[in-house]
Amino acid sequence: MRVCGVATFWCLSIACAAGRNASASWQLVWSDDFNGPRLDSTKWIAACYHNNANAELEYYTPDEVYISCAAGLNSTTEQLLHPLHTAGSSCTVANSDAWATGVHIDCCEGLAEKNIDGKIICVAPACTTVGHDTWVTGGHVQCCSGLTETNKNGKLLCQQSSCTAQGKDAYGTGAHVACCSGLVEQNEDGKIICEALTCCTVAGHESSETGSHVPCCTGLSEQNESGKLVCETAVCTPNGSDSYGSGSHVPCCSGLSEKNEAGKLICRPGTDCNLVLRTQRRQLSGWPYTSGKIQSKFSTTYGKFEMRAKLPGGSGMWPAFWMMPTAGDCWPKSGEIDIMELQGFNPWTTHANLIHGYSCNAPIDDVGFQDSSTGQSLSEAFHVYTLEWEAGAMRWYLDGDLFHTVNHDVPAQDYYIILNTAVGSGGFSGAVSSSTPFPNYYTIDYVKVWKSV
Repeated sequence: MRVCGVATFWCLSIACAAGRNASASWQLVWSDDFNGPRLDSTKWIAACYHNNANAELEYYTPDEVYISCAAGLNSTTEQLLHPLHTAGSSCTVANSDAWATGVHIDCCEGLAEKNIDGKIICVAPACTTVGHDTWVTGGHVQCCSGLTETNKNGKLLCQQSSCTAQGKDAYGTGAHVACCSGLVEQNEDGKIICEALTCCTVAGHESSETGSHVPCCTGLSEQNESGKLVCETAVCTPNGSDSYGSGSHVPCCSGLSEKNEAGKLICRPGTDCNLVLRTQRRQLSGWPYTSGKIQSKFSTTYGKFEMRAKLPGGSGMWPAFWMMPTAGDCWPKSGEIDIMELQGFNPWTTHANLIHGYSCNAPIDDVGFQDSSTGQSLSEAFHVYTLEWEAGAMRWYLDGDLFHTVNHDVPAQDYYIILNTAVGSGGFSGAVSSSTPFPNYYTIDYVKVWKSV
């Protein structure tokens, strides 16, 4: 993530939790499992500015940074876990600025938050009628009864709900339409088709054997066996056991959730929350996209740096897990370490890079590349990205597999951590296309740092 020309202004401090066990040769010194209700201002700072480098199109804003503890991302989760939400605060009355005190205040009962000319205002909600843009007033308005939100040419419109018949592409009109009664969505040659639900898959059979997903029969659950999704008898994994121990995924027992410990997925008690950096097609300060970016207040020389995350994809998306020095003359003379960068149009490959130079604005790149070992897009599942940085040597890993080493020009000064998603207009990230999904999510399970012992 090149930084030449950046005018940095960080406008909001935003909770972290303890890390997990480190390996025998490394001692854990700093970590964040993102299991608190919001980010911790003692550990992170959220950006509020536009990056002038790389012809980027995003404006970084703290309201695109939040913690999610739900299975999915929805407005309720985002509202409850918004980084600026303060529990127990008084409500804001109609037409008052909810940001007036610099702290988010809940709207009073019967009111809803809307963005009007860049201010978050509490107003009486009104439903949007058929064919009208749900963002027409500058803030989201609910669709009226009997209508659903559909995307047409980039606008969210309220339309009459209609189901899709058998054999028809459920995305045929460019907007999702529900399958009619008795039909279910199935993937056929890359198209989402509405088909009759004819049968379930019995034990031991591949649930994707017909080329489209078929549900497992009663008492069975989908499990991954050597890359195939197979229906098997469901057995839960107890506390402390490897949820992939038998070579196929088994769900954690009640009250447990999956956590990554030294590269193994282990069932442990507690809520499994993630940090989310969201990217949206939203105008702010003259830029067409908003996104999230945070930097650590922690910095160090040497160590093992690791993140487990699911990355945003699509042309123009540029997620990164990288580091910059706390002091230096100029970029790249002072250096830059890229632990993970992804080109959104090529979501199967992670990029590693040590950028250095002997003068300003004359970078020398030592670049490494690694494809996902599963052949799966890095945007479809969580993966572990690791850097081991020692005196005279740097090693990059994807899911525990070494893929890049640098033994020269290794920096020897304190660096801090940065997580962000940039939106490109071309070049490394590619340009945003009509197929690039918005909103887009960079979902981070943890960030950990060890020192060698």
